Amino acid sequence: MFCARVHDLRAFELLDPLAKFGVTLRPPGAYTNMTQRNDTPPASNHRNDAPATKAKTFLRQHRFGLLVGGLFAAVAVASIANARPGAAHSMCGMMHPQDTTATATPDPTGKVLITADARGFHPSSIETTKGQRTTLEFRRTTDETCATSVVFPELKIEQALPLNQTVTIELPADTSSTLTFQCGMGMYHGKIVVR
Repeated sequence: MFCARVHDLRAFELLDPLAKFGVTLRPPGAYTNMTQRNDTPPASNHRNDAPATKAKTFLRQHRFGLLVGGLFAAVAVASIANARPGAAHSMCGMMHPQDTTATATPDPTGKVLITADARGFHPSSIETTKGQRTTLEFRRTTDETCATSVVFPELKIEQALPLNQTVTIELPADTSSTLTFQCGMGMYHGKIVVR
């Protein structure tokens, strides 16, 4: 019976982070068999008490850190569970895979409208003919994207994409290879296939 009472009091102590500072929240009359300064239970007659005593001592010494760690873990799990799907736009393409199935061709005037949104560039693939004058019109529709600029590495072109404004880029008519474009961070990609 006494051992069970000591275990109950030790569990109560784990919930008492102020005990390190000399303030205790123990119930009245607890630990009456112990001295004021010595906070250890009387020696037990059980042979296998040494590992249990070490565990109790460890828990008593680190109870505040364990309490803070548990609270931190609970807050982290709650924040992950409540996160909006599009809120982590800094992860760019890792949150929303880019649609790579759409292929577009220029209209009769040679223009192609490309939208930059939270999922990347749409369309992400454009086919054009060699010698045809092609104008790409980029329009960013959201702030929740890393596609705030477009980069053409082969042409050494980088253009900012202001929100809800059209940015025009003329492609050279003599190009005969595949050109790539990407966002400024290199997360979203697109290509222009010249045939």
